[in-house]
Amino acid sequence: MKLISIYKQLLKETELNQRFDYIGKFNQFGLADVKLNDKFNFINREGKLLSEIWFDYIYSFDEFDFTMVKLNDKYNFINHEGKLLLNTWFDDFKEFETNKYVLINNDKTYKLLIIKKGG
Repeated sequence: MKLISIYKQLLKETELNQRFDYIGKFNQFGLADVKLNDKFNFINREGKLLSEIWFDYIYSFDEFDFTMVKLNDKYNFINHEGKLLLNTWFDDFKEFETNKYVLINNDKTYKLLIIKKGG
C-alpha cells in the first residue's frame, strides 16, 4: 500500500514539474512557490494555484501568514489563502524592524504595516 502511495506522489510531482518552469519546496502552510514564463505564484499540494494573479516577484512566507508580492513595480501583501492584504498597491517599502514596514507611494502617501505571527 505504501508503494502505491509513493508512486502516486511521484506521478503528481512529475505532472507539476511539466506544468511549471520551477517549483520550490512546500512550506508550513502547504504552499510552494512556482515560476512560469518569468512570473510567480504559489501552489498547494494538490497543484492548485493560490492566486489568479501571476506576480513579477514573490517573497517567502517564513513563519508568518503574509508575504510580500510585486506586480508592475508595485508592492502588496498576500496571505496563505490568496487574499491581498491591502486595497492599495504601493510604489516602495522600507522594513524598519523585523516585519514592520512603511509602504510608500510616489504621491508621498504612506501606510505603516506591522505583521504579527499568526496574522
